[in-house]
Amino acid sequence: MRKSKIRNTDIDLNNGKLPPQAIDAEECVLGALLLDNKVLPTIISLLPIEAFYRDEHQKIYTAIKKLHSLNHPVDIITVIEQMRSDENLEIAGGQFYINKITSRVASAANVERHAYVMLQKFISRELIRISYETIRDAYDNSIDELELYSQCEKKIASLSPIFTSNKIDPVSLMDDAMKQMFNPDPKSKPIKTGIEGLDILLGGLCPGNLTVIAARPGMAKTTLICYLIMHAELQEKASAGMIQLEQSRTEIAYKLLSSLSGLTVEEFKAEKFTPDQTDKIVEAANQIKKSKIYIDTDPFLNASTLKSKATKMVQEHGIKVLFIDYLGLADITGESDSNDNTATRIAYFTKKCKALAKSLNIAIVLLSQLNREVEKRPSKRPILSDLKDSGAIEADADAVIFLFRPEYYGITEVEIDGNTYTGDQARGAIELIVAKNRHGRTGSVWSKVDLAMNRFNVISVPDYEKAF
Repeated sequence: MRKSKIRNTDIDLNNGKLPPQAIDAEECVLGALLLDNKVLPTIISLLPIEAFYRDEHQKIYTAIKKLHSLNHPVDIITVIEQMRSDENLEIAGGQFYINKITSRVASAANVERHAYVMLQKFISRELIRISYETIRDAYDNSIDELELYSQCEKKIASLSPIFTSNKIDPVSLMDDAMKQMFNPDPKSKPIKTGIEGLDILLGGLCPGNLTVIAARPGMAKTTLICYLIMHAELQEKASAGMIQLEQSRTEIAYKLLSSLSGLTVEEFKAEKFTPDQTDKIVEAANQIKKSKIYIDTDPFLNASTLKSKATKMVQEHGIKVLFIDYLGLADITGESDSNDNTATRIAYFTKKCKALAKSLNIAIVLLSQLNREVEKRPSKRPILSDLKDSGAIEADADAVIFLFRPEYYGITEVEIDGNTYTGDQARGAIELIVAKNRHGRTGSVWSKVDLAMNRFNVISVPDYEKAF
């Protein structure tokens, strides 16, 4: 029998040692596949070709997969003929070797166990390869360190689906659904926004969901998420995180203090306070200090660093919701594997946000800008096609909420639920437009915003007149 071919990189990667391998398991798996076609779907969905260490085993497995994909029977004879047709039979040890590995297996009873042993060895080999490439590139001064970190993380992350199974049988599917309905897991409980109409439409900010809040500049996006993060902590008792790319630590601190103290940011900057103002500032500061909100103002963010930051916040602080302000300032260059346009790179980032929300079981709220087309519209009200640079934002988001302040455009008259409000009554009016809701209805919710004090005054539509 011919000796297995050893790859040229073995010595380089392993300091003279052979890479992790399970040759006996490989032979048992191949023998089982040739004996029992019933196990083919399971094993083929589980094992990539590279999971086989020996080259001859890869060629045999390739022939088996090809026959299976063509709905042809898989046995010793058909595999030998397929390999002969592909001119791989002699390279893989010939008919004698294929007969030999088949004779070693009595049944396919333990084939899955053998396959998982192979996977473990394959993962070890891949980690060695990734480590070697990372060490090699780390010595290359022409490679950016952050890009190297990002590439390393992506390579390791690409291994996770190998051990991840998404198979769900009807019994467990229904059992999980009934449990969530009648005895919900606190970890899966939606976080209420405190905005009554919004909670009716969305049910709150749900773990695993990506919510996009989009608007033109000056529509109070940051004011809204400052309100939402404080409500999550103070009212919902849910730890919350914020990745703030636009504003500095001091600016975001002033906004939070302003919303709780009732003082304006301009008053903070005056640096002269009355005793009453001082008491309000100290009380608000102490309240924030005791809260479980965690804010990251590092100006650099891409999909890889987002995953690292979010995972750390979940593991160390147990956050249930993460706010990102905002998409337009995230570094999306070089994020996708191709040299595609901005829209494609944004699509890559938003898909990663959605996947991250699911994997960490947290709600993610992503702020985004709208393009200028909304300014050309007489009503100035945004629609889904106004999402800047990418329709993928709409596709990936579970919910899309637009913010619209008529006052910003000099509109002094607003109509809500059949009632017309003008002048002082309309001042501060803000419409939250749920333009997409994957899990429920769409619609509009009206409220009032005080930009000076960074306060978002919550009202429901039926109570709108009372609030003014």
